[in-house]
Amino acid sequence: MTRKELRTRITNKLAKLSVNLPDIFPASEVNDAFLDALRGLPYKGVYREEKWTKTLKVDEKEYALPTDHLKVERVEVNYGSSTKEDYQRQQGWEEFGGELHLASSPSEARTMRVWSKKKFLEITDDTTALDVPDDKTEAVLLGAIRRLLSNLINYMIDSKNYDSIVKPSGATLPQVKSWRDEVRLEEERTIREFRTKPRPREMNLTT
Repeated sequence: MTRKELRTRITNKLAKLSVNLPDIFPASEVNDAFLDALRGLPYKGVYREEKWTKTLKVDEKEYALPTDHLKVERVEVNYGSSTKEDYQRQQGWEEFGGELHLASSPSEARTMRVWSKKKFLEITDDTTALDVPDDKTEAVLLGAIRRLLSNLINYMIDSKNYDSIVKPSGATLPQVKSWRDEVRLEEERTIREFRTKPRPREMNLTT
């Protein structure tokens, strides 16, 4: 699904609330709300997962993390060979300033494997496909609509002459707040349904 396709779904859902509601929000404002909703997903438990490898350099402890990185979950090093792997979990590593810091400097150029959480790709055009699974795009859609309705509420509160501009047919401030609250509840239910289920993690209880 592309940003353009999702924007169409957003405007269609807005129209179900009030027929001229989509006319209030220009495409640029819808795009901004979509991007904010997309960026917020990982912090609500909906994220990507990835395993990636890197060859260690002798005496080098710091390694750059990918730009879409969110959090390192596990670090392993292959103490076997390429034909007979023996990945062993590493302890004492830290992540700071966009880098992974190992507990000690490698003495050999072994392969490191990192398990990590990743952010979703930030889409800034109408043709690039989202890397959010189709069934989870509903969370982006609802998050964007909630933000748009919140923007409208703030405008209605601050505007001195709101009656002179286009507004949802017959809508009052309490009505728009009601729409926003309904969308928020639906968004929360969707987030709970599609939240990434963390895998059981090994824990060292002796230290």
